[in-house]
Amino acid sequence: MNIDHSSPNNRSYDGTANNLQHPQWGSVGEPFYRLTSFAYDDGVSAPSGVNRPNARLISNTLCKQIGSIMNHRGLSDLTGVWALFLSHTLQSFRAAEPEEQFGIFVPEGDPVFEPGTTIPLARWLYDVSTGREPGKPRLQINNTSSYLDASVIYGIDFTRAGALREFKNGAMKVSEGNLLPLNIFGLPNRVPGPNFFLAGDERANTSFGLCALHTLFVREHNRLANEMVSTNPNLSDEAIYQRVRKIVGAQIQVITYNEFLPALLGSNFPSGSEAYDSNGNATISEIFSVVGFRFGHSMLSPYFDLLYDNGDRRLILQRNSFFNIDVIKRDGLNPIFRGLVSQVMQEIDEKVIDDIRNQTIRFNVKIDLLAYDIQSARDFGIPDYNKTRQDMGLPPVRSFAEITSNVQLQNDLQNIYGDINHIDPLIGGLAEDHLPDSSLGPLLTAIIVEQFKRLQNCDRFWYENDPAFSEEDITHLKKTTLAEIIRRNTGIRDIQDDVFFVASK
Repeated sequence: MNIDHSSPNNRSYDGTANNLQHPQWGSVGEPFYRLTSFAYDDGVSAPSGVNRPNARLISNTLCKQIGSIMNHRGLSDLTGVWALFLSHTLQSFRAAEPEEQFGIFVPEGDPVFEPGTTIPLARWLYDVSTGREPGKPRLQINNTSSYLDASVIYGIDFTRAGALREFKNGAMKVSEGNLLPLNIFGLPNRVPGPNFFLAGDERANTSFGLCALHTLFVREHNRLANEMVSTNPNLSDEAIYQRVRKIVGAQIQVITYNEFLPALLGSNFPSGSEAYDSNGNATISEIFSVVGFRFGHSMLSPYFDLLYDNGDRRLILQRNSFFNIDVIKRDGLNPIFRGLVSQVMQEIDEKVIDDIRNQTIRFNVKIDLLAYDIQSARDFGIPDYNKTRQDMGLPPVRSFAEITSNVQLQNDLQNIYGDINHIDPLIGGLAEDHLPDSSLGPLLTAIIVEQFKRLQNCDRFWYENDPAFSEEDITHLKKTTLAEIIRRNTGIRDIQDDVFFVASK
């Protein structure tokens, strides 16, 4: 590609100075952008939802999934992994200091965890200039860059970015098997130790599916860097690295907007971009973070299907995938991607598999990720479902039948919540009938569309507005597909062109 190598206009790692008028907008450590009304119980910082049922009780009675519920539109499991990849790109939480426990009480009759105990959860870090007096409600902090900037590949600070680089020919470090480098220098990771991989984001080892995507884009970076060295041998390491970083960031933007969002939302996501809006703030909203983009836990399948080049097949239960990177070390990327593009994901609804709700994972920690999601929204002082709908420009519903046409679900919602105005917004959003040609209902769609339009229009380095790319470059970038990147960087050739949908048999 004919990139202007002399341009000094490269992204910062932490998102600062993207908006030149407001250099901190969208950067690491900035508060989430508040879209919904504050519903703190005391008006300042006490969690919302005191009139709502226990989060674990909701998980057990309303959200327990029986068997497999396949997505009726044929979306692939890779769709869910890409959603997680994006989530980690755009948002990150840390516990408040000093720690404030907001654990989830285990109710009587719980089938897995001991009744009367607590599922541990700390309240999230917040801006300490807020949440201490009337008129200044608590604002939580986003601990990563808000921009769709490939920060999960390259890092959000110079230390991590440098540890990932070879500092020769623009290349990124890899380990044996052309995999991510190991964390031999002890940089912060969600799981410590030199046997885990080092990536731009601390959460890359969460599952081997997620880790495979991280690895894929490091391979793509090095492929592009090698190409650039061949055609421009006089370029410096820094020039090659920064230009390839820019290209990879653009590829992720193209895949997200041209493939992922249309797959998820169908025609409900408005296509096309607008001119850069320097008055607009791309910062991730609180409602996107703790409600809108939390649908991913519903779409996870009970198992990963690994498909090998020789036709062999191996199933790994979802609960055995947490922090399990041995699959990648042993088998590489091919069986993972073959499986992800071949298996239909679970339907996005209020049901969540037990492996996500009822597990004791590494370090003997009990988890119910759905209950965590519900509790986290309350920590943020998010209002109830109906008020959230109004805040997002939607009319309030007047009955449970206006949420869903499923009569059993109407009854279940009424039995657990009692009042139409006491529903948690995530549960209400997941329970909604899907829009036509979509896998989401009106509320989650409104939240996601609002956020992704700001990410597109309020990013000075959005690929279509970046002066480093020529019109020819932009035309070329728009042809990017995730299938092509997989083909170029693995031995896989026989996969469908749109990997977010399972190929018709």
